[in-house]
Amino acid sequence: MACTTDAGYDPSSRYKNKHVDYITERSNHMPKCNDDLEGYVFYVENEFMVYSCIDGVWTEGRKIPIGAVELEDVPRYNASTFSTDIKNAEKDLKNEYENEYETSSFIDLRDGNVYSTVIIDGMEWMTENLNYDVDENSAFVSSCIEKFGEKNCRVYLGYTRNEGYQMFLESVCPEDFEIPSRYKWERLFAAIGDENVAQFLKDKSFPSSEKYPAKDLISFGALPTGYYILSDITCLADDEDCDPVIESDVGNAAVFWMGFDGAVKFTSNSNTAVFSNLYGYASVRCMRVL
Repeated sequence: MACTTDAGYDPSSRYKNKHVDYITERSNHMPKCNDDLEGYVFYVENEFMVYSCIDGVWTEGRKIPIGAVELEDVPRYNASTFSTDIKNAEKDLKNEYENEYETSSFIDLRDGNVYSTVIIDGMEWMTENLNYDVDENSAFVSSCIEKFGEKNCRVYLGYTRNEGYQMFLESVCPEDFEIPSRYKWERLFAAIGDENVAQFLKDKSFPSSEKYPAKDLISFGALPTGYYILSDITCLADDEDCDPVIESDVGNAAVFWMGFDGAVKFTSNSNTAVFSNLYGYASVRCMRVL
């Protein structure tokens, strides 16, 4: 029986407008919602209801009438075929890259935090967001903490208009590590070798569908922790009605600084990475060339 989540928050908005992956006649015909099906969206005909597999629970979404345009060409669910397709696709992808990378870890001697890493193309990348306290130049994304825990949700002040587009993060990474430039990110993407590289780096907690999957192929684990946009740089400390930052895209985007090159963004509705400017706070993934 399909049901809604009791995880302490309402995750259904993550899949509000997601493309339907499969159609089934009744809810008890759907497969069990597990890690392999995370992000899949099913349409149940006798209920006119869309269900999304979120955090191990089939979660109610929106109602759609039978015959709606968005249901055209959507395949019907077949248990044996579906299971085989999922397993074979994942196996093929993992086999393709299994000899291309390795995992490791290191200790940040500044505070004792231990970070897992992935080594690919002569580069070692953190597979967790940096969680090093730099006082007023770092903060926690509030809604992110509810979903992913505090250690994953620290963001760092990057560029601000009132400081002449200045970067605040030159030395935030541990010794021997750096904030990757755009060139380093592009080198990582080239090592994976696919123009739709975002789907291979996004953590499986991203909203996912057949069109926009989140496969985390090399255990990079880009979490959709969101970011902060600077909304009003003229706010005064005693102005209670003025909020200097706006929380954005928690659960739907991962944004990482690229040093003086702006930021790189992964979103739930795209298979490609986007390079852009950002005034505010974003996550940091440190890396080093070996």
